[in-house]
Amino acid sequence: MPHQQRIRTEQTCTYLAGIRQPGKILTLAINPLMTPHLVNFDKFLLENFEVEPSGKQVIDAEKLNVQQHACTEVAWRLMILSRELLQAVRAPVFDPGKILAIKATQNQDGHYAVRIIVPWFDHISTIPLQRAYQAANRVFMAVAKNGTEPRNVALILQQLLDNFIKQTYKMVPGGESTVPVLANAHHKGIPFHHIGKGTYQLGWGKQARLVDRSAVDSDSVIGSRLSTNKGFTATLLEQAGLPAPQHIFVNNEQEAINAAQRIGWPVVIKPVDRERGEGIVVDIHDNNRLLHAYREAHKLSPGVLVEKQVAGVCHRIYVSNGEVLYANSRLAKSVTGDGIHTVAELIETANNTELKKLPWRRLKPCPSDQEALLSLKQAGFDMSSIPAEGERAPLRRIEATAWGGASDDHSDNIHPHNREIAIQAAELFGLDSAGIDLITPDVSVPWHNNGAIINEVNFAPLLGSHRTGFKLEGALAQFIENHVPGNGRIPVEVFVGKKSVPAAIDCQKSYVGKGIDCFMTSHIVNRYPTGDEIHIAAPNLFGKCRSLLMNRVVEALVIAIDSDEFLATGLPIDSINQLTIIDEEIAHAPETGEMENSDRFRQLLRLLQSYIVEPVQDNPE
Repeated sequence: MPHQQRIRTEQTCTYLAGIRQPGKILTLAINPLMTPHLVNFDKFLLENFEVEPSGKQVIDAEKLNVQQHACTEVAWRLMILSRELLQAVRAPVFDPGKILAIKATQNQDGHYAVRIIVPWFDHISTIPLQRAYQAANRVFMAVAKNGTEPRNVALILQQLLDNFIKQTYKMVPGGESTVPVLANAHHKGIPFHHIGKGTYQLGWGKQARLVDRSAVDSDSVIGSRLSTNKGFTATLLEQAGLPAPQHIFVNNEQEAINAAQRIGWPVVIKPVDRERGEGIVVDIHDNNRLLHAYREAHKLSPGVLVEKQVAGVCHRIYVSNGEVLYANSRLAKSVTGDGIHTVAELIETANNTELKKLPWRRLKPCPSDQEALLSLKQAGFDMSSIPAEGERAPLRRIEATAWGGASDDHSDNIHPHNREIAIQAAELFGLDSAGIDLITPDVSVPWHNNGAIINEVNFAPLLGSHRTGFKLEGALAQFIENHVPGNGRIPVEVFVGKKSVPAAIDCQKSYVGKGIDCFMTSHIVNRYPTGDEIHIAAPNLFGKCRSLLMNRVVEALVIAIDSDEFLATGLPIDSINQLTIIDEEIAHAPETGEMENSDRFRQLLRLLQSYIVEPVQDNPE
């Protein structure tokens, strides 16, 4: 039986060995005797995660012996599974990483120490990273012992949910939109790194933008605060001449009764500051149901709204940078008829389909409780009814995060007037990214013809999630295009050698002469485009480069390297447009250890070359 992995973390998050995400170095203990189980493990990966262990990346693979090669095969598969597990806990890890080195362990227990670099991020604990590899190793051992029989696989996946997903999920900051948004950025070749609390910088220098889930750095803080209060939102919309819900803020049960009588039945009860549909009760026609709904809402929030109920379905209209990216109806949890099966049979089929998914990606089961029976009855169904093909039988009255729901795409038939008020509402709150909820019987009819209202304005709305049941690839791509110019990059040129600073300064002057605000940095000299000295509170060249890459006025960056520092720190950037070698003399940084000068230069050059996007230039002189 293979031994448990021994994982050791090194170094801060950095660019090394040509990987395209900032990474961290781990050391895995691998036994080459694990290789006979690769076929079963590959089957497990394909059938459950829909991935194959292709594209293995190993430094100096041609120098490995048979046992070492076997260990890399195991390590690579653990890297693939760990990537999938980390994405499940909202870590935007998209590249498996790279195998750097391998050697026998000193205790001669048959294991090899496999040194790898894998994507990870600053300001996030390494515990999720370590746990992912430990979980992947446990899965490998379980498959090796018991194979891929359905019962064993079901047990493995449930244990992953209980012992990894649930235990690790809250350790990674972010939201459900974090991975889909950043996956799209990664696909477009846009670099990103974590700056804290689930906020990521996309791009470098002047091209950089900040995102947090689907929120962007140009969103108004005031608008985001106002939008969290449903009462303030409705009042502001009304004052701006936009269709808003008729509501009354109430503090006690008698005020709730008075408000309902004043507004007229039916009414809706809402906690004033809750999200995801929590505490909302619709179709209230009498005092008894009103008081029950009020008491439940009051448990969630000190403020409660009584609103006039309007006809129609909630439609989410997503506005990004002044344009509508999509419009979809937000329908209650339901089953869709096929003209053959009863509602009860459709519920059973839907629930069985969910059971085939990974446990952490399953939606809540379709309910058949009293609330479901009531919802069906109101729609003219019961459990024995056979809905027509395409007809939905609702199991809940409204869509809510607690139960999920269904969606229909109406992006192509939203009326221009409805599109217009959605954009106006986003602008009113100062939100460049907003989800506008329009309640309307028909989104293709203008709001002023059918009594539609803007029910809510949502800051950082959901943009990409397995829960929506709504394909958003186009909207995600457009969101990134709207907020990150091009691929988010600026020109970066690097000069290497003891005499690299004068050449770097000349290069900077060339950029400035073309009207580009180019900055220059080195181990000692740091210059504004004007030639004035920059004072940067950073202890090394890595820190200086990082600070300038985060500076929104930097249009280009020139780096002069006369030390082997980057051998210890890695690179602060994932691409170099131009690499010019001035000479092969570089100073020695204490962190890099003892080695010959030629070896230090060769290793530094190899590191830099792995990130070049244009050819190397020799000394122009």
